Amino acid sequence: MTTDCSPIPRTDTRPACLSTPLTPACGTVWLPIEVNNEETLNSIGNNASFPSDAFYIQTRDLDGSRLNSNPALVFHGHYDGQNHVIRNQHGCLFRRLGGTLKNLHLTDARINVSDRHAAVAACSMSGGSLIQNLRITNSQVINRGPAGIVVSQRLGMHDQIADIVVRNATLETQVDYADAGVIAPFCGGVTRRVDIHNSQVKTLGDWSSAGLGCGLLYGELDTLDVTCSRVETRGLGGCPRIDCPTRQLLLLCSSS
Repeated sequence: MTTDCSPIPRTDTRPACLSTPLTPACGTVWLPIEVNNEETLNSIGNNASFPSDAFYIQTRDLDGSRLNSNPALVFHGHYDGQNHVIRNQHGCLFRRLGGTLKNLHLTDARINVSDRHAAVAACSMSGGSLIQNLRITNSQVINRGPAGIVVSQRLGMHDQIADIVVRNATLETQVDYADAGVIAPFCGGVTRRVDIHNSQVKTLGDWSSAGLGCGLLYGELDTLDVTCSRVETRGLGGCPRIDCPTRQLLLLCSSS
C-alpha cells in the first residue's frame, strides 16, 4: 500500500493518502504535505485534506499575489519553506500563527491595507509559536493600524523569533496609537539574531512609536544588527527607537 501526500491538483494515478499501522499518515513529521503550487498554499486550513495542524514542506518558489488567508484560521501546524521563495504578497502569509514557520524567503510584498494588523510573515502569533530562519526582502507594509515587517501582533511571552534577515523594507502606519516595528510593533516573548539593512520605519499618527527592532519592547531581544536604516515618528508623543528609547531621527550606516 502506498501513501500519497501530493498537492492539488493531482496529476498522477496513485491512490489517495491512505494510512495503515505500517505507513505514516499524511501531514505528519514523517510524511509532510508538499506545497508546490499556489492552490495548495491557499487550501491550508480551508480544506479537510490540508488541516491547519499538519506538517508542510514547500518544494518550489510560489507567487503569493492571490494568497487568500482565512482571518479566522489559526495555523497550529509546521510550515518549512525549505529555503524557497514566496513573492508578491498583498497580505500576511498567515493571519494567526500558533505553530512554526521556518526556512523561507518572502520577497516583493506590497501590503497596503486598513486592517487591525498587517505584516509579511504573520498578522499575529501566540501560543508558543516559532518563526525562524526567515529572509524578507524588497517589501513594503503600509497600514492604518499597528504593523510590522515580520509580525504585527505578538500575544504570548513564550513565542520565539530567531535568525531573521530583512533587506530593503519599508514600514509605515498612518493613524494615532499605531506602533510600528520591523520585528513587530509590540515585542513580547524571545527574539534572537535579527539582521536589518537598508530599511525604513515611519509612523504618522500621534502616540505611535516606531522601531527598527520593535515599536515597543517588553520581552527579550538578543543580538539586533541594524545598518543603513531610518526610523522616524511624525506625530506627538511617538518614540523612534532601535531597541532602546531615543528622541531623534536615526540613520545607521556602516562604512563597509
